[in-house]
Amino acid sequence: MTRQTPSSMPAPASFAEAQYQPQRDIAVAEKPHRTTFTVHTTLLFDPHQKAWRENVSVEVDKQTGLIASVSADGEHATSVEEGDVDLRGYTVMPGFGMCC
Repeated sequence: MTRQTPSSMPAPASFAEAQYQPQRDIAVAEKPHRTTFTVHTTLLFDPHQKAWRENVSVEVDKQTGLIASVSADGEHATSVEEGDVDLRGYTVMPGFGMCC
């Protein structure tokens, strides 16, 4: 994309047109592609510990569907990012999936 300087831009026909000229020299930084998403939940059943865990975030790999990490620090309550699954207020019980 070529940057246009004020001297290379065509002159506006009126003052109103000059106010609504698009900015052509603004570069937008793209977010890096996330390879995981996070499921945030208030209550999660942990089948390994056979216990309920509160305020858990489960990070899932998008390619494999495997759990990448589990955190139970309670800090996730306000940091739900775009692409995450917000199940706060719900109970999550892993192990129910498509089998057939």
